[in-house]
Amino acid sequence: KTKDQDFSMCRPLYIMSSYDPDFSELQTTRLTTYLGYILAELKTNLDKTMFQEASATAHDVKQAVTGAKYYLLCDYLDMTPISTTTTDIDEILITRKAKRISSN
Repeated sequence: KTKDQDFSMCRPLYIMSSYDPDFSELQTTRLTTYLGYILAELKTNLDKTMFQEASATAHDVKQAVTGAKYYLLCDYLDMTPISTTTTDIDEILITRKAKRISSN
């Protein structure tokens, strides 16, 4: 599964697979991917749907890389505060303490 992160500190992982013991060019598949160790998702506003998506992403990240840290940074909290202890999100950081002014 591929997931773009807004910020990540990661290491490259190189994978080479072949049925040929000599890894001939025509019969070898090469892949480069990255393992994230510190990841941050940036949101302008955080509502319950985005929180649930981030929670699922944090779970996937921690399944792939033991010890990874997942942070969620948002300007505004558009939901009732929820404890993150039941999720794999390490921390939610709210950068603005003010309430948003509605557009109405």
